[in-house]
Amino acid sequence: MKKEKLICMLCMMSICSVDMVAYAEQAIEIGEKVEVSTAYGNYNITIDNISKSDWLERSGDNTEGMEVVLLECDIENINFEDPYNSVFFLENYLSVLDSEGYVVNSYGLGYDDGEYKMNAKIPKGAKAKVVVPYKVNSDANELEITINGQYTIDAVISNDDISEGEMKNEESDNQNSELQAKVEELTAENEELKLQIETLMSEKTELQSQIDKQQETESESVEEIQTEAIQPSTDIVGVQYSDKSIVQIVQTALNKEGFDCGTPDGLAGNKTTEAIKEYQENAGINVNGVITDELLEALGVADKVDEAAKLEASKSEYSADYSYEQLARNPDSYIGDKVKFSGKVLQAETGDTCYMRLAANDDYDTVLFITYSKDTLDYRLLEDDYVTVYGTAYSTYSYEAVSGATITLPWINADIIELN
Repeated sequence: MKKEKLICMLCMMSICSVDMVAYAEQAIEIGEKVEVSTAYGNYNITIDNISKSDWLERSGDNTEGMEVVLLECDIENINFEDPYNSVFFLENYLSVLDSEGYVVNSYGLGYDDGEYKMNAKIPKGAKAKVVVPYKVNSDANELEITINGQYTIDAVISNDDISEGEMKNEESDNQNSELQAKVEELTAENEELKLQIETLMSEKTELQSQIDKQQETESESVEEIQTEAIQPSTDIVGVQYSDKSIVQIVQTALNKEGFDCGTPDGLAGNKTTEAIKEYQENAGINVNGVITDELLEALGVADKVDEAAKLEASKSEYSADYSYEQLARNPDSYIGDKVKFSGKVLQAETGDTCYMRLAANDDYDTVLFITYSKDTLDYRLLEDDYVTVYGTAYSTYSYEAVSGATITLPWINADIIELN
């Protein structure tokens, strides 16, 4: 009877790995080590104890007639190379039936006090003690555990609780650590990009020097050059810019200088034009109300504009052909792909780690989890802002809602964010 229910339930569980088969083939005992093969590599798992915990009572999250049962495991990473190198995957390869033969879902507690870990990195060749929590009926006294659809354990639940103080709700800290690690990786990539930009700027300077020498060979006199440089105040000095990303940079710089442009939306309206004129007059440069090389140099944002131009050119690498359904149904198939989505900001948090929830195409049923570096924007995103995100797909991100349900969203790390 249990095996028939297990086969039925496994067909309904979207979190199960594609490596799992329909039923367990080999019975094992508590404390017996088995090797598990996955799409990302192999690892050894030993379930060495199953015990009840008073977590619900101590956390204030008490549910009448329910208790938390902890599967205490030893994990050894043989050659597992998950994109996040994390034990967060573990519950995907475990299925649990209660005494009545019904599926028990993981409770998803954050838990890491130095002895046991949940959602922690385990390098190849390393070992760690891991706890996977499940919420069961208080009168439950045994469980049937299946590992990767290959091994089954019929186990009696121990009444030896893990002592108070071992259990810490560190889910938020673990999530922030994961996000911070991604930010550090992106920061390193940004540093490499800066070096590339410096090389390009050096090449640009060398090219300009060659142009200057060419002009000298044409015997153009210093007096003629000076005469051409003297223009009426309404003339354009250098190149005129109107690209949205460049307008946003200028608006942000003018706001910082005390010349109010309003929200840096990349649209050069009347308010922006008047702010440019006021700044030009105050700086003693040509007053024309437009964005020119002279204005960029005066504001000290010429280098930032060059970076923006390169980012603008890089947008062609990102495709809007990906759908929300593709990322939600098969997230691991698109890891590393360059994607583009537009939508409404539902929640935005800033700090060392920045993230937002985005309703793609303004649809509240297609919500994406977006992370980005604090250096990506010069301004703070607000709820109800409409933005376009160019970024890299990073599988999924899960968190626990107020109701206690686990929410899983497609995860994108943004390289470029535009305010629409």
